[in-house]
Amino acid sequence: MSDPASGDAYLLPDYAADVEALRLYLGLDKPIVMGWSHGGMVAQQFAFTYPNSLSKLILYDTSAYFGEFLSDIEAAVQAFKDQPWYEASFSALKKEWAGDYQTDEDMAQLWAHEMKFYFKHFDVCAEAFHQRTKDLPLRIGSLKVFNEREAATMDLRLHLKDISIATLVIVGQHDFITNVAMAEEMVKHIPNAQLEIFEDSGHFGHIEEPEKFYRVVKQFVFDA
Repeated sequence: MSDPASGDAYLLPDYAADVEALRLYLGLDKPIVMGWSHGGMVAQQFAFTYPNSLSKLILYDTSAYFGEFLSDIEAAVQAFKDQPWYEASFSALKKEWAGDYQTDEDMAQLWAHEMKFYFKHFDVCAEAFHQRTKDLPLRIGSLKVFNEREAATMDLRLHLKDISIATLVIVGQHDFITNVAMAEEMVKHIPNAQLEIFEDSGHFGHIEEPEKFYRVVKQFVFDA
């Protein structure tokens, strides 16, 4: 794990500059770049800031703007209202976005509850994924920068017209946080973009529909 960024340099332009520095360090010409969730926001920033540094772009369960979700978080999770875990998970979600956590451990406990919203169904497969990943380190420094300084005002849509490379936008039909409308908005603004909706997924299509995820990404990568 890398050290914390100096001066809390966790804004999207900071990340994009880091990706470019990594590309140059590795000696890559024009790699295919895929960004998932917040990583997809970084990938958009990278694509229009360094347009000659990549050959294709995959934007996976992400968005070019985020204010819509923050304007009514409760509406975003209404589909889960009847689940027995709803109240605990919604409480955790609200605490995250209110900044009501102080340590990495605090946020890890909130995530254990709120992650249930990120799947179409929090079933055996989703629980198995949680068990495999629950002990991975979680660092709140970068999360706080996005949640508190960037999320509410972030809007990359004006720059998307400058992304001329082939772009694949993937979204889960039941993704509550970066939803289908947000994916369609990106496709509308990126000149050479195509949309793939995963009908049986939330925010974790690679877990919920792994065969389709592999097939769709492979086809896009190798399509001339």
